[in-house]
Amino acid sequence: MNIISALREQVGVVSLNGVDFQKIQDAEKTLGLKFSQEYREYIQEFGVASFQGHELTGICNIPHLNVVDVTITEKMLMKRIEPSWYVIEEAHIDGIVIWQDNEGHVYQVSPYSSPIKIADSLLEYIRL
Repeated sequence: MNIISALREQVGVVSLNGVDFQKIQDAEKTLGLKFSQEYREYIQEFGVASFQGHELTGICNIPHLNVVDVTITEKMLMKRIEPSWYVIEEAHIDGIVIWQDNEGHVYQVSPYSSPIKIADSLLEYIRL
Protein backbone atom coordinates (compact mmCIF):
# COMPACT_ATOMS: atom_id res chain seq x y z
CA MET A 1 0.00 0.00 0.00
CA ASN A 2 1.20 3.51 -0.73
CA ILE A 3 0.33 6.90 0.75
CA ILE A 4 -2.20 7.75 -1.97
CA SER A 5 -4.28 4.60 -1.54
CA ALA A 6 -4.01 4.80 2.26
CA LEU A 7 -5.36 8.35 2.29
CA ARG A 8 -8.17 7.45 -0.10
CA GLU A 9 -9.19 4.70 2.34
CA GLN A 10 -9.57 7.14 5.24
CA VAL A 11 -13.12 7.88 6.36
CA GLY A 12 -14.17 11.44 5.65
CA VAL A 13 -11.03 12.52 3.84
CA VAL A 14 -11.26 16.05 2.46
CA SER A 15 -8.62 17.43 0.14
CA LEU A 16 -7.88 20.23 -2.26
CA ASN A 17 -6.45 19.83 -5.74
CA GLY A 18 -3.01 18.36 -6.17
CA VAL A 19 -0.15 20.57 -7.22
CA ASP A 20 2.41 20.29 -9.99
CA PHE A 21 6.04 19.40 -9.43
CA GLN A 22 7.19 23.00 -9.98
CA LYS A 23 5.21 24.20 -6.94
CA ILE A 24 6.75 21.41 -4.89
CA GLN A 25 10.24 22.42 -6.00
CA ASP A 26 9.46 26.08 -5.21
CA ALA A 27 8.34 25.12 -1.68
CA GLU A 28 11.49 23.04 -1.16
CA LYS A 29 13.66 25.90 -2.38
CA THR A 30 11.95 28.37 -0.05
CA LEU A 31 12.49 26.04 2.91
CA GLY A 32 16.01 25.05 1.85
CA LEU A 33 15.29 21.33 2.03
CA LYS A 34 13.90 18.36 0.11
CA PHE A 35 10.62 16.66 0.95
CA SER A 36 10.53 12.89 1.22
CA GLN A 37 9.37 11.12 -1.95
CA GLU A 38 6.24 9.98 -0.13
CA TYR A 39 5.34 13.56 0.91
CA ARG A 40 5.89 14.77 -2.67
CA GLU A 41 3.49 12.08 -3.93
CA TYR A 42 0.91 13.10 -1.34
CA ILE A 43 0.96 16.81 -2.24
CA GLN A 44 1.03 16.11 -5.97
CA GLU A 45 -2.18 14.11 -5.57
CA PHE A 46 -4.03 15.98 -2.80
CA GLY A 47 -2.39 19.39 -2.28
CA VAL A 48 -3.53 19.20 1.33
CA ALA A 49 -5.78 16.72 3.16
CA SER A 50 -7.70 16.27 6.38
CA PHE A 51 -9.39 13.21 7.86
CA GLN A 52 -10.56 11.92 11.24
CA GLY A 53 -9.23 14.90 13.19
CA HIS A 54 -5.94 15.14 11.29
CA GLU A 55 -5.04 18.17 9.17
CA LEU A 56 -1.93 17.42 7.14
CA THR A 57 0.05 20.31 5.76
CA GLY A 58 0.57 20.61 2.05
CA ILE A 59 0.78 23.26 -0.60
CA CYS A 60 -2.21 25.56 -0.65
CA ASN A 61 -3.30 29.16 -0.03
CA ILE A 62 -4.44 28.43 3.54
CA PRO A 63 -1.61 29.69 5.79
CA HIS A 64 -2.27 27.32 8.73
CA LEU A 65 -2.11 24.33 6.35
CA ASN A 66 0.65 25.49 4.02
CA VAL A 67 3.83 23.53 4.72
CA VAL A 68 6.04 26.51 3.95
CA ASP A 69 4.24 28.95 6.24
CA VAL A 70 3.81 26.47 9.08
CA THR A 71 7.39 25.16 8.92
CA ILE A 72 8.90 28.66 8.93
CA THR A 73 6.75 29.67 11.90
CA GLU A 74 7.42 26.50 13.90
CA LYS A 75 11.17 26.61 13.25
CA MET A 76 11.25 30.09 14.78
CA LEU A 77 9.45 28.77 17.87
CA MET A 78 11.27 25.44 18.26
CA LYS A 79 15.02 25.89 18.03
CA ARG A 80 16.04 22.21 18.26
CA ILE A 81 14.58 21.20 14.90
CA GLU A 82 16.86 19.69 12.28
CA PRO A 83 17.32 21.74 9.08
CA SER A 84 15.91 18.91 6.91
CA TRP A 85 12.61 18.71 8.84
CA TYR A 86 9.26 20.17 7.78
CA VAL A 87 5.89 20.19 9.53
CA ILE A 88 3.34 17.62 8.43
CA GLU A 89 0.79 18.39 11.14
CA GLU A 90 0.16 20.69 14.06
CA ALA A 91 -1.71 18.66 16.68
CA HIS A 92 -3.13 21.73 18.48
CA ILE A 93 -2.70 19.84 21.75
CA ASP A 94 -0.05 21.01 24.24
CA GLY A 95 1.99 22.60 21.45
CA ILE A 96 2.70 19.23 19.81
CA VAL A 97 3.95 19.43 16.23
CA ILE A 98 4.54 16.47 13.91
CA TRP A 99 7.59 16.75 11.65
CA GLN A 100 9.02 14.66 8.82
CA ASP A 101 12.59 14.52 7.58
CA ASN A 102 13.68 14.16 3.97
CA GLU A 103 14.13 10.41 4.44
CA GLY A 104 10.50 10.10 5.52
CA HIS A 105 10.87 9.52 9.27
CA VAL A 106 8.21 11.18 11.41
CA TYR A 107 8.85 12.90 14.76
CA GLN A 108 6.70 14.36 17.51
CA VAL A 109 8.01 17.52 19.14
CA SER A 110 6.53 19.48 22.01
CA PRO A 111 7.84 22.71 23.51
CA TYR A 112 9.31 21.07 26.62
CA SER A 113 10.69 17.76 25.37
CA SER A 114 13.19 16.35 22.91
CA PRO A 115 11.98 15.07 19.54
CA ILE A 116 10.61 11.53 19.57
CA LYS A 117 10.59 9.39 16.43
CA ILE A 118 7.06 7.99 16.13
CA ALA A 119 6.97 6.48 12.62
CA ASP A 120 9.22 5.48 9.77
CA SER A 121 6.98 7.07 7.13
CA LEU A 122 3.94 9.25 6.55
CA LEU A 123 2.03 6.10 5.64
CA GLU A 124 2.89 4.53 9.00
CA TYR A 125 1.97 7.78 10.79
CA ILE A 126 -1.52 8.02 9.31
CA ARG A 127 -2.14 4.36 10.13
CA LEU A 128 -1.25 4.76 13.85
